[in-house]
Amino acid sequence: MKRHTGFFALVVIVASQLAFAQPDTPPALDRAKVVAAATDVIRQAHHATFVTISSDKHPDARIVTPAAPDQNLEIWISTLKTSRKIAQLRKDPRATMLYFDQANMAYVTLIGKITIVSDPAEMQKHWQAEWAPFYPDGTKSPGFIMMRFVPDRVEVVSRQHKLMPDPWGLAILKLK
Repeated sequence: MKRHTGFFALVVIVASQLAFAQPDTPPALDRAKVVAAATDVIRQAHHATFVTISSDKHPDARIVTPAAPDQNLEIWISTLKTSRKIAQLRKDPRATMLYFDQANMAYVTLIGKITIVSDPAEMQKHWQAEWAPFYPDGTKSPGFIMMRFVPDRVEVVSRQHKLMPDPWGLAILKLK
């Protein structure tokens, strides 16, 4: 019992010291630094957990292999028109993407909205060769459709990029 009490006292002391050491308002983030770090982590992670809202209002997660993000962290994802995620997104376009780079113990969470895209020219423009095993006829594969993810918030945790959670400085940046 004493061991736990001592540990608890240590946690309280450390927590109170951290509380005094932290500023009332977080420091302003350098948008370019956060976006560059997020892009780097996303490229290293490659795959993402893609979360939508189910019909019973619960988060529904699956792994996707999206295209690399652009300079605004917009991301294109391939799928089928008949997929569960498309049905969910037609009802509620909100989505979350989580990339985890295990090698560097870093992650990026993007929160935003999806637009479903079926325009052949737009889909061809964003086509990724690595999707070919799933869609042998490319963008002309039966049922092929794409999603354009536009984030309005990004959260980055990366020691490599010096973006770490409190008390070290978690980087959460509103994009819009």
